[in-house]
Amino acid sequence: MNVKDYCKVYNVIPKDICDKIILDYKNNPNWQEHEWYTPTEDSYSTRHNKELSVLDTKNELNYLEPWLIATLETYCNDIGVSTSIVSIHTSLRLNRYSIGEIMSEHCDLIRRGPQDGVPVLSFILAFNDDYEGGKFMMNDEIVELKQGDILIFPSTFLYKHLLIQVNDGIRYSGVIWSY
Repeated sequence: MNVKDYCKVYNVIPKDICDKIILDYKNNPNWQEHEWYTPTEDSYSTRHNKELSVLDTKNELNYLEPWLIATLETYCNDIGVSTSIVSIHTSLRLNRYSIGEIMSEHCDLIRRGPQDGVPVLSFILAFNDDYEGGKFMMNDEIVELKQGDILIFPSTFLYKHLLIQVNDGIRYSGVIWSY
């Protein structure tokens, strides 16, 4: 297998669930500017000026669990490993990209807090596709995501990714990291 073989997209989240998430959260007052961890300081930084907004759902969206578990099982079966490679996951963080916003290139191989380990798998959930631009890129290749998709890939330096600028509309997605 090569690196691409461990990056999989599954269209599993029903449209009505995706639409409900957007409707329920789009006007939430707790959206915050995305922060980047700086390894040279023990703090977070907002040093990228065109970054998205984020919202931690604090497990309010646990009704997504059946799709996440089924998708993890399918992914592990597809790549030939046991689901025991992960035991816990973070709460869903919603991502909102307005016109002109991006996510800079990075990899997910970081600890998010003192209680967390190093992530093994990253899950990207696409809640809409009615925007222009905003393409997800991994290792200089576009990964097409449609409403209802879950993208799973290893959280290692081999999977650098970014999101190019949204040109029209608002892009809503979510991310979960498994440990």
